[in-house]
Amino acid sequence: MDMSEREVTVPQSQSQPQSPLATALPSNLTGTQSQSHASRRQLKRNSAACERCRRRKQKCDGKLPSCGPCLLVQEKCVPSDRLLIRVDPNCQCDVLKERVRDLESQLQVLRAERHGDSGSPGPSNHFYQEYNSGPPRIVDNRDITYHGRILRPTFAESHGGSMLRPPLRGSPWQLWAGDPDSRASPRRTTDFTADLALTPDIDALVEVFFTNRWPQLPLLHKPTFIQDDLLPLTRGEPGQLLSSFRVNMVLAIASAETDSKDNPQHQHHVHRTFFEAAIKDLSTVMSANDLDCIQCLLLLCVYGTNEPQLVNIWYTLGLALRIGLGMDLHQEETSSTGQSLLSQEMARRLFWCTYTLDRSMSIAMGRPLGINDSEITVPVPQQLTDKQLCSGEAVLNPIHSPRDMSTFLHVIKLRQINAAIYMSLHAASTSASNECGSLDVLRERHYTELNTWLVTTPRYGPASGVAMLQTPEWFQIAYHYAVLSLYRPSRVFPVTNLASLRLCADSAISLISCYNTLYAKNRISYTFVALNSLFMAAVMMLYALRSSPTIRSELSKGVARANIDMCQRLLRGISDGRSVGERCAVVVGRLGEATIDVFDREEAVNDGIDTEFMSWFGLKLQRIHDSEIGQGVTPSINIPWNDLFIEGFNGFDVGSYSYLDLIV
Repeated sequence: MDMSEREVTVPQSQSQPQSPLATALPSNLTGTQSQSHASRRQLKRNSAACERCRRRKQKCDGKLPSCGPCLLVQEKCVPSDRLLIRVDPNCQCDVLKERVRDLESQLQVLRAERHGDSGSPGPSNHFYQEYNSGPPRIVDNRDITYHGRILRPTFAESHGGSMLRPPLRGSPWQLWAGDPDSRASPRRTTDFTADLALTPDIDALVEVFFTNRWPQLPLLHKPTFIQDDLLPLTRGEPGQLLSSFRVNMVLAIASAETDSKDNPQHQHHVHRTFFEAAIKDLSTVMSANDLDCIQCLLLLCVYGTNEPQLVNIWYTLGLALRIGLGMDLHQEETSSTGQSLLSQEMARRLFWCTYTLDRSMSIAMGRPLGINDSEITVPVPQQLTDKQLCSGEAVLNPIHSPRDMSTFLHVIKLRQINAAIYMSLHAASTSASNECGSLDVLRERHYTELNTWLVTTPRYGPASGVAMLQTPEWFQIAYHYAVLSLYRPSRVFPVTNLASLRLCADSAISLISCYNTLYAKNRISYTFVALNSLFMAAVMMLYALRSSPTIRSELSKGVARANIDMCQRLLRGISDGRSVGERCAVVVGRLGEATIDVFDREEAVNDGIDTEFMSWFGLKLQRIHDSEIGQGVTPSINIPWNDLFIEGFNGFDVGSYSYLDLIV
């Protein structure tokens, strides 16, 4: 027994394989050994014993935070170092990750430089966050189709638009209402998503927008737009919730801005495609934060100046203005010192962009202004570039640059003068006045302001690559159009004098000549405001010639005919083949033929003007409700003018020349 016990206990005390001697043992001893091995196999050997169990050379169950033996005696259990994850001293993961982040940042800067901004790409957070009490709460409504008034035409048909008689509406209504080229195409049943990564010349289109349209309406901050909106979409990333809308609207405006004379149908299809892609997010725009919503609505208005029948500019602009007034953007106290330079300046830019568009549209459409100048206390934006806004340093530029606010600030000043002229002479509440002395003083004051404005217009060097809206010719056009508004017949001055008529004729011919210069340089950018201003200048030139034999003698018949032909050519040219341009040309042609015939007539006039014609034509608006209107005998020479006023443009439809036979 002693021998057997020693032979059996030997393998138990040593961790060695079973001895061959065990095979010769009795079966009962073998069974006892197998049971002992079975019980050992149920235990898991823990090589990572705690420090106390290792010192005492006892078994450790390895439980955490305290093993069983240490917990039993209430001793502190220190886990073995084998349970700890040691950091490889040769590992450089953190360094490499930091290097990757640095390289990605440099790549974004290089991409921004490629788009024309060598400075930093701007902050990642939008400026609107400082104007809202909390983070933006924008609801993704891209699956909801917008069917509101924004997408209705600006100049609706008579059954759905203004309730005034057609002759009493402004010329834009009679030019664009019912225009087949401006009607909105039926909405596509299939979804369209502009693949910006595959869009050719996307960089060129973005540059067209920021070169041609941005100087007068700086409603986007270019570095922020490129970093937060454009680059993510071109990389195939989702970007922000409104990134798709902003990018597609910028591309739509730029596509409509580019020259479409070579292939107008293709060009119209391109910009309308971008527009249709953008309005898919219009429901999301309407639920966005206030400043973001204003920014997107103004983009729609800018596009509407090219396509007034696809966007209801009057309604959309009024909505943007009301949102801004609700935020008190028109008050100086809103611009607190706690805001960053970018937030403060962009809020001011958005308000003054809304202001200039409101003045332009209200005057063009003959409607009330959205806000009085006396209610505005917020300063105009500083003359800074977008790059300076990123740096946070408000250092004014001593020299005008096409990339700063110099053009925009000058446009703001012009719109203020335009509004003052409109309210004093052309507003619906004004009426004919006998106080000619005070009105002459008012005219002289505004005329002096316009001359000062023209003298102080910014001048850019030839290497600047300025757009049409920054050329000396455009500033001349804006000046002469304001002079026409100041001295043409109005509600206050239905009958004017020879000096005013001569000034109107000179400004009208100068405006037409400036458009001709830009057209010869292929610098014309089509908008309905530009076409309307050219048309009104042509009508005013013909009106001055018809009203004054003195002006006719100064101009001569041959020069007058050449000016009429030039007007017709320009109206057809800058409209890019649209039927509205042809309609304007037909009206000018018919009025021109009637005016040319007057050169051969001898008329008895007083003070060099035809007072009878001016009283007959200028006072019709004052007597529009007279029951005898239209019953009197109209001289045959004045039939085109009578038709223009009584019938509107309905008697001047393209292809309808029945009235021409009645002209003597």
